[in-house]
Amino acid sequence: MPKEKRHASRLNVLKQVQVSYVDEEGRDRFEIVQIHDVSPTGCRLLLHFRCRPRTLISLRLSPVHSGSATIRYQNPTPRGYATGIEFLGGLRLPLPEPS
Repeated sequence: MPKEKRHASRLNVLKQVQVSYVDEEGRDRFEIVQIHDVSPTGCRLLLHFRCRPRTLISLRLSPVHSGSATIRYQNPTPRGYATGIEFLGGLRLPLPEPS
């Protein structure tokens, strides 16, 4: 059985977030995407373009919830690139309280 690589448990929260980043070819990109599997330190999202490892991206959920993250992995899918990101600089997204 593979060892669990996650640092924290995840919540399956669906929220939209604005992201901007530079793709693998050096082009500036801007997308509005759904975030998934949110934890205190990161989340997963689907980007349309491939990026170099450790690319920095900017996230904006609202005027008070914005910041930066780094790309930890990307896996190609038929709809884009499943992308795992790690928040930087203390960024925390607001999460619902567990019931």
